[in-house]
Amino acid sequence: MNTRWKQLAAATVIAVTAVLIAGCSSDQPTSTSAATTGADASLIPTYAEISAAVTLNDAGAAAVKSALADWKQAQAAATQDAPFRYRQREMKFIADVAPALDNNQLEKLVALLVARREARREEMQTRMRGRNGNGDFMKGLAEQLGLTKQQQTALMEMHQQARARQKEQFDAFKAGTITREQLHTQLQQIRDANHQQMAKILTADQLAKMDALREQRQDRRLDRRMDRVGDHVDQHAAWLNAVLGLSDAQLAQVTAALNTFADAQKAAMEALKANTITRDQFHTQMTTAHDTLEKAITDILTADQQTRLDIVRPLLPHGPRYGA
Repeated sequence: MNTRWKQLAAATVIAVTAVLIAGCSSDQPTSTSAATTGADASLIPTYAEISAAVTLNDAGAAAVKSALADWKQAQAAATQDAPFRYRQREMKFIADVAPALDNNQLEKLVALLVARREARREEMQTRMRGRNGNGDFMKGLAEQLGLTKQQQTALMEMHQQARARQKEQFDAFKAGTITREQLHTQLQQIRDANHQQMAKILTADQLAKMDALREQRQDRRLDRRMDRVGDHVDQHAAWLNAVLGLSDAQLAQVTAALNTFADAQKAAMEALKANTITRDQFHTQMTTAHDTLEKAITDILTADQQTRLDIVRPLLPHGPRYGA
């Protein structure tokens, strides 16, 4: 079996872990993974959309209708304190319907969900760009740093160009033309270039404030991730079981591999929080932990299971997410 293909399938397991925990990394383009409250019916596909894209037998139709009803019920029950998280619910929907679908049906369903997600992302980005000229994105930063209109325009243009370059790298990783380590290197280079460009746009005082704000944001994100590490291993394993049909022995092995990864992740985060390692050392440790998990998952799954896991990979287009 092609090594890259097997690595992509294994990497999907790691990406599933990130989605089920919820929350976006700063490396990710804006998507529908943000918490949502209220009744936006367009978030959830209709049965008519799905049945038009996927030929369903009676069992498949029943599974899809039941899962859609659960999805809509979860959205209706959302509150500010318990928000509706689209990506989590989308993954649960896949887990609920996957046992009733063959590979061809699952692939068509995934394609539909990806297309809807991309359309919604474009809509959200267009809406953001349309607000207050350059959008509300810059408002809080302008107030905190005392930015001029010229500085705001320059930063917004820089931000949009950086996001486009980031997307190119994520697309390359998805296509398998670069490795995860190369992806991380490219993203770091984009961030470094942004910082150099900001130094030309901002005053020294503004740049110092920007750096302090970024450090605070990274610390808060790290704290949130540390609180969640290891809390959802059983949930992740159950998702894989539902989609792949794991045997009892495989389920136990997958759970053990996920627990080992969670332990390594927590240890690296604690070291970063204590400032005993640098951010680059942290990413190196996480790369090692990911590689170990990928090998473990590859060794556990059968070829058919890896094929099925690869089918759902487009729902996780940016691969594994980790770190602060």
